[in-house]
Amino acid sequence: MTNDNTSAAQSCNHCNGPIPEGQINPSKYCHLNCARKAAYHRKTPAQRAEINARSNRRRFEKDLLPHIRSISKATETIEPNTPIARWVVVCLLAERMRAWKLNLAMNYSQVQDALAELAGGYDRLEELEDLTFAVVCKHMEEEAAA
Repeated sequence: MTNDNTSAAQSCNHCNGPIPEGQINPSKYCHLNCARKAAYHRKTPAQRAEINARSNRRRFEKDLLPHIRSISKATETIEPNTPIARWVVVCLLAERMRAWKLNLAMNYSQVQDALAELAGGYDRLEELEDLTFAVVCKHMEEEAAA
């Protein structure tokens, strides 16, 4: 009697990729991530919505909220509309291009209000954003030409 599971177990049930030799028999998935994704896709839309809400809540609380709180409190420790305050704003604007969590946090109104207060108003904040973007673009052009 032949075992048909060996031929079926040669490829992942989720991504159709090869299953590594060291996997426990009878393995259906090439990686734990494929097993998780397959389990997610077997759920009902209501169950998926619950999982997504939990994930979004966790992302907000663990990844974004610390940035939002610290930037919002910056106006308590740094005198607004001073050179050091504008320097902090420019540093945050430059860093947001590298750090996705900071970039998302800076889209919240509390952070925008705090940055505007530090910069000396929304017009000044927009001006600093434009200047920062121009400097970064110039640097990227120089790097590309080198």
